[in-house]
Amino acid sequence: MADRSKCREEKGFSQAELAKQIDAYHSIIGKYERDEVKPTIDVVKELADVLNTNMGYLLGENLHEPTQSRVITPENHFIITSYIV
Repeated sequence: MADRSKCREEKGFSQAELAKQIDAYHSIIGKYERDEVKPTIDVVKELADVLNTNMGYLLGENLHEPTQSRVITPENHFIITSYIV
């Protein structure tokens, strides 16, 4: 995930607080941020919702426009899930 901790920190969440928001163990957020574990597409969506950003930003697609919404087409969904899984 792109700029892994920056978005979380800018929104004022600790790793534990963010994990609680998505019903996950607090240690998993650190693993996502260190790129030790790849989140599923569903987790990326939850994180984007909680952090009020888009999935593309979290995946490193659009680092300069974190709040710009994008439509995920079937083709993009395939690319994203191929990257994550």
